[in-house]
Amino acid sequence: MTGTRRIPVQSDAGSANETHAHEYRSVRTLPFELREHSLIYWEEELYNQAFALLNALVTAGTSSKDAEGRPTPTFVAPPQHLALIATLAIHPSLTTRASSKERHLASLEALRLLRDTNKLVGPDGARFSEAFGFSASTRPRRRAAAAAAATGGYGQDSPGSDGENDDSGGDGMDRVRSRMASSGVWARGEDFWHLVGWAFNCAVLYPARWKRWRLWLEVMLDILEDDWAQCLQTYSSQGPSAADEDAHDDDVDGSSAQEQLLSLSQSLIGRYVCDDRRRAGGGARRILRAVFADGDDAALKEFREVFANETAALRPKDPNASIASLKRKRRDARVNVDEQEYADYLDDSEEEGEGVSSDLPPDSSQIENIVDSSDAQPDGDGGAGGRSDESTDGAASLGGYEAVVLRTRLLALLSSVSHLLPTHFLPLDSLYDLYVEQLRILPLPTFSLFILPPSASSTGLPPVARTTITQFVLCSYISTSAPAPPLQIALQRASTTNTSSSSEDSPLSHTDTLTQSTLEKCYLPFAASTTRTEDNAKVSLCIEALLRLMARWATLRPTRLLSDALETGIQAREERCRDGATEEEDKAAARKKKKRGRPSKKSGIDDGGGGAEERSSSSNRESEYRRVLRASAERMRDLLLVLKEG
Repeated sequence: MTGTRRIPVQSDAGSANETHAHEYRSVRTLPFELREHSLIYWEEELYNQAFALLNALVTAGTSSKDAEGRPTPTFVAPPQHLALIATLAIHPSLTTRASSKERHLASLEALRLLRDTNKLVGPDGARFSEAFGFSASTRPRRRAAAAAAATGGYGQDSPGSDGENDDSGGDGMDRVRSRMASSGVWARGEDFWHLVGWAFNCAVLYPARWKRWRLWLEVMLDILEDDWAQCLQTYSSQGPSAADEDAHDDDVDGSSAQEQLLSLSQSLIGRYVCDDRRRAGGGARRILRAVFADGDDAALKEFREVFANETAALRPKDPNASIASLKRKRRDARVNVDEQEYADYLDDSEEEGEGVSSDLPPDSSQIENIVDSSDAQPDGDGGAGGRSDESTDGAASLGGYEAVVLRTRLLALLSSVSHLLPTHFLPLDSLYDLYVEQLRILPLPTFSLFILPPSASSTGLPPVARTTITQFVLCSYISTSAPAPPLQIALQRASTTNTSSSSEDSPLSHTDTLTQSTLEKCYLPFAASTTRTEDNAKVSLCIEALLRLMARWATLRPTRLLSDALETGIQAREERCRDGATEEEDKAAARKKKKRGRPSKKSGIDDGGGGAEERSSSSNRESEYRRVLRASAERMRDLLLVLKEG
């Protein structure tokens, strides 16, 4: 039995200071009889009975206290069972291809059990780090999963079933011997970022699958954030600052500091990012590509579907099919693991049911109610008020507003990990450079969602991180005539002197606080380095975001110098766009004149129609960019007026 723990629940991801204690219940070992009951339920696919048992166990006595006023202990499913439960929550045979309401209900109960377990006993008590590990295999994931399925699920251990991680004596008594357990999400997925990338591909291309992947990702992010918060609590309680100071004077204390950092790297998110760093051809860039996956050809090629035929529709039931014909099909099928022939073991049609049941699965409203999940929507009173319609339009290219919120939560978590584990993962400034790479290629409406979100609650990034990232993006766009801000100077100095990549020595640790003087001298009066209207609109949005962040934290004063710098920048960006428009008109006239001098083609094909349509589309985009640029300028003027009147 483990003791009661108090860990922080972070109100601002990445900030370990603004926390309040949350008391988890201690965990008792599941008795042998109950283990056997649940094992039988899993292996016989009596999922609803298993969830009824485990839900009753984990929630029993929730309001009870012991003599000392602490929550009473509770029973929790073993890690091997939790790994299967995570698969059941997302598997097509229980979600989009469920043949009955009962099977669909089982996936919802799986989400509820994962959420309740995390809320009541915490990630440490539930041993999620053991449950949510990916199967180690030298063969490709799909072939390994298929081989396990072809042998009845006995040829491959499920996550958490290794003898070294098994509290039952290493004899695998908790291992679920079923096809679903052996070829589940932890066996089919290459790693966590493969699942993330595929989920976000579904957000753009496969709405039915995205409804389920979204719920699964929400639960997983809750677990990852709580697990990281618990590790931060342990790290802080051991006095990291003192340990780091002593590390310069004593080798023993230095090794102690390294052990503390190692404990952070053993968190779930720490393992996921560190494991990916060791991949051949992988690393942080692949993680960022997964977070920003948008369903294009490159994303689909890199982050393929997790389950076989996952997006296929449920086939109509054949009334002439008989059980005898199905048995005959299975008997005649050839299985040869060595030659990678698995017959129909990768075909889930029999398991999922070939017909659409008359009992339709619960609708989306029932899904939200049963897992206690509320969608985050723009509240209209955020930093860029009045932009809710734009937010909806911009989010469409990334799968909708819910997908954008989940992406920003992942970015916030990665920022926190990078800040404390630069040598295990990536230095924070290098991570932010990768953020810029991804943000720069986004279209303007989508770009604005990350730089200037419609509400403060829609991003998990703390204000300091948002300020720093915005400066990184702004420096990549702003005119070369602008003076280098302190942040850029510190980064350049660090790159030439090979500054240590520890969190304390990082240039971001001392120069990421934006001052009004820096804003007035280095950012406000300048346009983009190009004449493109879209780039100048992005510069304006970045400056607006910095203004709003400083105003929110009462570090902005409505001085004459600030007002003059603001107006100078607005006019500079307008003139820059006009110059660009003039250049484009001159180029278009030159092309038209050159085309007139060419001999007419004998093909008789008129290519002017397509060109006219393209020009019309380009003109519409240009008008939209100008509208965004001017709207941003007006919002900044209004903000300055509010500051003066306040």
